[in-house]
Amino acid sequence: MKNKIYFSLFLSLLFAGNFYAIEPPNKVTNPLLAGFNEIVDFSSITAEHITTATDLSIEKAKSELEKFYTIKNRTFENTMLAYDDLTNEASSVFGEIYLMANVHPNDATRNTASESIAKFSGFYTEIG
Repeated sequence: MKNKIYFSLFLSLLFAGNFYAIEPPNKVTNPLLAGFNEIVDFSSITAEHITTATDLSIEKAKSELEKFYTIKNRTFENTMLAYDDLTNEASSVFGEIYLMANVHPNDATRNTASESIAKFSGFYTEIG
């Protein structure tokens, strides 16, 4: 009897967990800002998504970069790994936008993506 209760509890937790894995409760509305290992819905990307993702990514990276100036005791973790994380997040968005600049079927979206590439290039030049 006890085993049946545990088994039932296990199944209910298993199915409840899969429900959220299929459709997360706080789904991101901008496909370019999907999290790590999340599927990017490239077919729904618009010029507005590209502009928003570019601006947010660069602003976030600059904000994170400002924190480096206040570090008193530098370590590999709080400097190099943090910098790697910062550039990795920005590069992830940049890569998707670069792809859209070359393959998106809509001219306006491709042109916006090309403009965003220039913004990212300026940002990367700025941070060295």
